[in-house]
Amino acid sequence: MGDFDIVYQGNVLALYYQVAMLDARAKESYPEWKTGEESVIFGLHGVAVATAGDQEIEVLVCRGKGNPEHVLCVSGEIIVSSDQGIIVGNVPAANTTSISLQRGIYSVTVYTNGIRTEATRVYFFIEFLTPLKKVL
Repeated sequence: MGDFDIVYQGNVLALYYQVAMLDARAKESYPEWKTGEESVIFGLHGVAVATAGDQEIEVLVCRGKGNPEHVLCVSGEIIVSSDQGIIVGNVPAANTTSISLQRGIYSVTVYTNGIRTEATRVYFFIEFLTPLKKVL
């Protein structure tokens, strides 16, 4: 399945059909849905994933690379602007968990077991790419 460590595994109530992983310092920079038809959207400081709505979604955050069984796989990069790390979960429901990460640029690969409103499991695979020289 891959060479990775599970950093977080839990269930998140997915209000508004989404879960996210965001820079803890830049929560206000939530990625914006362009059409509402996207399955995954990346912003400068985070990523949001469309899921089945108003139910518990299994969310895993893993360090390293893996290849879980999935229907959807999308990759991008995010900036973590401080040593506060990231939050993962559902911001509207105030159901988030903090995860310590060093400041820097990370590759994020998102796997889901469904597309858009069918996804009930979301994997965020994160990999450190480069440090930041200064706080953004």
